[in-house]
Amino acid sequence: MKKTNFNQNWELYNLEEGANPFAPPQVPKKIHLPYDAMIQRARDSQTPDGATTGYFPSGNVKYEKHFQGNAASTILEIEGVYSNAFIYLNGNFCGKCPSGYRDYYVDLTPYIRIGEDNLLSIETRSGMGKNSRWYSGDGIYRNVYLYEAEDAYILPNSLKMNTLGIPTEDTTDAFLELSGQCIAAKTEDIIQIQMGNTIVSECRISSDGSFYSKFTLKNAKLWSDEHPNLYPVTVTLVRNATAIDQEHFSYGIRTIELIPQKGLYINHEEVLLRGGCIHHDNGLLGANEYDDSAYRRVKILKEAGFNAIRMAHNPCSKALLKACDELGMYIMDESFDTWNVSKSPYDYAMYFEENWKDDLLSMVEKDYNHPSVILYSIGNEIKELNTKQGVEKNRELYQFVKNLDSSRPVLNAINGMFTAMQHLGDIMQDLNSNSGNNMAMEINNVMTVLDTHMDDIMRHRYVTEMLDPICDSLDLAGYNYMGGRYEDDVKKYPERIIVGSETRPDSIAVNWEKVKALPNVIGDFVWAAWDYLGEAGVGRVDFEEVPGPMYGNYPWMTALSGDIDICGRRRVQSYYREIVWKKRTAPYIAVWNPEHYGMKAHTSNWSWSEALHSWTWPGYEGKPIRVDVYSSADEIELFLGDTSLGKKKLTDYKCEFDITYEKKPLKAVSYIDGNVQSQDLLLPAEGDFHIDVFQNKERLRGNGKDLMYLDITVCDSNGNLNPYDDRNMQINIEGPAKLLAFANANPKNTASFQSDETKLYLGKAQAILWNPEDTAESTITLSGDGLADLTITI
Repeated sequence: MKKTNFNQNWELYNLEEGANPFAPPQVPKKIHLPYDAMIQRARDSQTPDGATTGYFPSGNVKYEKHFQGNAASTILEIEGVYSNAFIYLNGNFCGKCPSGYRDYYVDLTPYIRIGEDNLLSIETRSGMGKNSRWYSGDGIYRNVYLYEAEDAYILPNSLKMNTLGIPTEDTTDAFLELSGQCIAAKTEDIIQIQMGNTIVSECRISSDGSFYSKFTLKNAKLWSDEHPNLYPVTVTLVRNATAIDQEHFSYGIRTIELIPQKGLYINHEEVLLRGGCIHHDNGLLGANEYDDSAYRRVKILKEAGFNAIRMAHNPCSKALLKACDELGMYIMDESFDTWNVSKSPYDYAMYFEENWKDDLLSMVEKDYNHPSVILYSIGNEIKELNTKQGVEKNRELYQFVKNLDSSRPVLNAINGMFTAMQHLGDIMQDLNSNSGNNMAMEINNVMTVLDTHMDDIMRHRYVTEMLDPICDSLDLAGYNYMGGRYEDDVKKYPERIIVGSETRPDSIAVNWEKVKALPNVIGDFVWAAWDYLGEAGVGRVDFEEVPGPMYGNYPWMTALSGDIDICGRRRVQSYYREIVWKKRTAPYIAVWNPEHYGMKAHTSNWSWSEALHSWTWPGYEGKPIRVDVYSSADEIELFLGDTSLGKKKLTDYKCEFDITYEKKPLKAVSYIDGNVQSQDLLLPAEGDFHIDVFQNKERLRGNGKDLMYLDITVCDSNGNLNPYDDRNMQINIEGPAKLLAFANANPKNTASFQSDETKLYLGKAQAILWNPEDTAESTITLSGDGLADLTITI
């Protein structure tokens, strides 16, 4: 079928304003997709959505687009719309999609008007009340495509390629299979399969339109995280020696094996998953997803040492799949955060039972040809797993997925606290504690309160009794915050393979030693790899006498729980994790804010310290300051100027120094066996400051798809920043480039992301540009209080 990007020239209506039939007609907003309506709204401290969405209010909106009907067969694809979408063509109801995350196809053929104007309407209803535990976005936030055909065609999304065997010492061949479905094809038609420049197979079409071929590829190159080799695949429907339809995709050849007491093997080689959990939002863009935003995110994560992503807690976008295929990043794709028991008043539990089969089918069909997807998760911390019905549903979902795709392992991300929640009082009594009787049942609150007992609770016999029937129905067990069970369970259950599907940021040193030592534990996925909107303040550090509530009050906006901030800049814990993984040899200096020296830091399970990679603390000269140094070496020597402040051994890849702040160079030197290994150097920022900018690309193509990220800093001549610099910045654009966002990573930012003014945060800001269709140059001028302007041409 002819595939057309359908993102341009839509109109947006607010359904709340249109609810009054006597109100004057609304003037629609002219937009291009993707368009997350939630990120455009002003944050509201009183919104019922509260901290879960970062105080962004949800709502109900309608998207409309006029287009000319051209073909007898017309199919619409919506890659992501949040949520409860109703699709109409020329006033006729065509379909609805309750899920806010699935890839959805709807047949417009019965109501298309050939050669005439057609009106497509898509209404979304997310504003009924609190329906998500994190920032969801509103409306159409991923790509939309139109498929058209006049004759026979290959059904979109029906092609499934699978690797049956890979080259060994005895052969360089790969053994593959491909199946698909045609509509209106004839049995004498031919399917031709081409990989690269080679036609590898031809096959006939069955009377029901299906086809299947098994074939060999000579001198095959394999796909893995370290060698992401991809083959362009073209499947052609041929009639009388003429191509009447084609489908194109990329494919990577690889195999997956889970071997008890040995671990995870990709292409017969062991792989340890250096993983991180991410949500679907893209920071300043809200939920909007572009190929460039996904590619940039995966690239940054890979550069930080990650080789795996857990898409939490919903199916990932096609853009993310494409980026992970191309860059070499493994994916655990996750289907649901709830089944039939709610976590929020109006969440997906309202629709799960009627829709879970369609949702799982959509996820598997989306992922099937992507080598990056190596694991399916059928749930996250599902509440009813502690019931007989929940255990049966776990088995049912597992078998449904395996019937669709037997090549990938299936897990459930289990939180032992949930499975034994009804026994919590008894567990705490067993542990000689009185903490278990009068606490809120929200899982994150419980885990924070019981932090000191968590490993003991997770090892309790009640948790074990609940886990056994769940894990028996899975290929591997996803353990959320249950690292304390690893050693005991691999001994007791030698056939059980475990992945740390969600872990605390500060547990990586302990957990990674277990991953390396225990073959049945195949990896660790930290919460979280990338900071995100919503669950506001869950990872914050408080210095109040009494710690605050679980979530931060307004103006908290982000979780502050990621190795990478919402603008894509690495935070200090990212370098610590890289050192633990032995991906960085140089030490790394992390300095605590001297304002809080000597004060008790109250943290949560998802916090890191407030430390920064900075030696610029104006006003604190001569005052005490704490310096942490991360390293995989034996010991660290710290220098202030030319003066040695002594050597210290490292524990769990870290050592601490309490020193006096002076505006002199700070240097950490690492030693192994008494010999210098490497060093890290921090200089105080001083002298004149200027605007500097890093562009992630040189050209911004006028295709409505490309993004350009401008990472803006205000620094001295040596590139050093002042973390207290929060001056006002402005951006001015002359030319066709459009400003999508201009803001910073401040987790308590109160300004609009769409303004042409923002403040610096820690001396930094970010602008994101987009060009709908023009190829002319654009001139960008950045201004800041007390600074010379910086002008760039793109």
